[in-house]
Amino acid sequence: MAYATKLLVIVSMAGAIALETRVTAGLWPALPPLTMAAFVVAAAISVGYDEACVAVVLAFGYVMPALILLVHGNLLLYFGHVWSAALLGAILPRSLRTGWALPPRWMAPLVLWALTIALTWPIVAMRELDFTPRLLNVIHLANSGLGGPPPVAAAGVADNALGLGLAILWLDWLFAAFAQAESRFRRFIVAGNAVSWAIAIAVSVYQLFGNMSFLNGGLYGAMGRASGTLLDANPFGVTAAAWGPALVAAAWLTRDARRRALSVCALVASWIGMWASAARTGFGVGCIAFGFLAYGAWSTHAHRASPRTRTRMLTAGALAAVALVAVIAWLPATTGPLPRLRGMLPTWSAASVTGFAREMWDRNGYGATATELARGFPFFGVGIGSFHILVFDFHYQQTHVVLPPDNAQNWYRHQFVENGLVGSIGWIVWVATFAWFVLTTGAPAATRFPATIVKGIVIGLAVVSLVGIPTQTIAVSLAFCTFAFWYVVLAGGADQSATGRDRPALHARAWAVIWIVAVAAAAGTFYLARTELRVPARAAKFGWAYFYGFADAEPTLDVARRSAVWATRHAVAVLTPPTRWVKLTVSVDRFNLAKGPVDVKVACDNAVVVDTSVTDVRPITRYVALRDGNKGMMVETRVSRSVRPADFGLKDPRELGLLVEWEFSAPQ
Repeated sequence: MAYATKLLVIVSMAGAIALETRVTAGLWPALPPLTMAAFVVAAAISVGYDEACVAVVLAFGYVMPALILLVHGNLLLYFGHVWSAALLGAILPRSLRTGWALPPRWMAPLVLWALTIALTWPIVAMRELDFTPRLLNVIHLANSGLGGPPPVAAAGVADNALGLGLAILWLDWLFAAFAQAESRFRRFIVAGNAVSWAIAIAVSVYQLFGNMSFLNGGLYGAMGRASGTLLDANPFGVTAAAWGPALVAAAWLTRDARRRALSVCALVASWIGMWASAARTGFGVGCIAFGFLAYGAWSTHAHRASPRTRTRMLTAGALAAVALVAVIAWLPATTGPLPRLRGMLPTWSAASVTGFAREMWDRNGYGATATELARGFPFFGVGIGSFHILVFDFHYQQTHVVLPPDNAQNWYRHQFVENGLVGSIGWIVWVATFAWFVLTTGAPAATRFPATIVKGIVIGLAVVSLVGIPTQTIAVSLAFCTFAFWYVVLAGGADQSATGRDRPALHARAWAVIWIVAVAAAAGTFYLARTELRVPARAAKFGWAYFYGFADAEPTLDVARRSAVWATRHAVAVLTPPTRWVKLTVSVDRFNLAKGPVDVKVACDNAVVVDTSVTDVRPITRYVALRDGNKGMMVETRVSRSVRPADFGLKDPRELGLLVEWEFSAPQ
């Protein structure tokens, strides 16, 4: 069972990469062969040299967006799944050789989380295509009132799923490869990330002191925020802040004086990069990690010093903390995160503090909308990768204020809104149990100082995830898993990791619970995808135009006026009637009837109004009322057979299934 579930997750993540590649191939024809080559070459090399292969892939992790920008010239689309394909290929051989290699204490919730992702994201992606694969080629439709065609929405769902599912596979691979070989982990994994990180930092320094528009010509360049080579200042600021202290931890484990000196330089460079990004989340990670570094240095080395030296160290630390607070609060600054932090901090009044607390929850409407979505879909959520798609419509319905697509501004809230209570069981249990481990477990004396640093990075990422989602970028989500693994190893929590023939296996009852919960999440997701959250149902609720499957109307179908159009064998239209009642008239072409009776089915807002076998050309008329609370009406037609007049010698290539006519009036 362990092997089967792991294989299912791997196949699912490969499917997400394939879907992203399929959708973006039209923008870059070379993308499909590049993605396939990255996967195949990495997998082939990894058969014999997986650690080195992964290190090489990681060396491109933080620079891949800029590299693609230089090669392709597109600033808006990073095509980052090329790198994801390479990483999946690199970890594939070892992953296929064993079942899950996660530590027993976290195996059940992590496997449940991974399985839930693997089963639900294809349902959500197909929902955005209205379960009609041909919509992958349709760009005139909008999947929200703000726009966005079906293939882009489906690819966004796949990308979000990939960022989570691949991170879990990555964590599993780390335990399989390095649970008992921490020094090799530093040699390959830390070193590979360090190369990529150093390049990104160097570019950010040049952007700050040289040319801010270098590889940064979009929004962040205009704002004066360095994005390094990630082309996004927020995840860059987080990675810049996290890896500086991490390299200090790695150097202290080597006991090499030169490496320790270089790591201090790296720490300074990380703060320069973080400062150049002006990322508030990066600043938070940097401060928390540095605080743990200082505490680790004190707790590890203070006992060796004299009382006078310890007093001086405490005094210096206190003065440094006061100075940092003073810099944040009073000193002028035109760059870095300080201006952005000051703009959101409250004054000393109770009203200001209350307003600040409310805004930190509502977050310009994103948090408030997330809360409403959680109330509306508490058990199965709105679907992984869907918050960006739905936030505009649900927010505009309540406030009539335009809210651009973005996340829920809180990682935990975002996951709950998208997955619901049932789909969130896996990640909630893992977060709770892993947090308890991190907060209550200390490291042996030999690794206490570096373990304290890594613990600070993990806690820093977890804390800033309360006010943002830095791990929405796959490079950052993988970095978090890397630090989480590293702390477990340094703290001795990997001694019983599931490696080798004697690894403990989950009990049959545990597997039964995992599958029951995962299948329940998938079933609930499917039900909502076919009812309330179906795209034309959303269009009818919020009132935007949506139609496909019409022979002679696309893409200019006028759904707000009387119309008569030919539908193909399956067609959907969302009408926007100015009156409460819609008169629907349908009929079948005589050429079609010449072949025999035609089964006709018409549904309005998922309620069947016509379900019959038609034998003549006489029209069928129904009066249908607009559903309460909806701004439109979804009309869906199906016929068992269609014809093309061209097949009968006429100059008409259209596919004629059902003639659909609508008129807005009161019932007769």
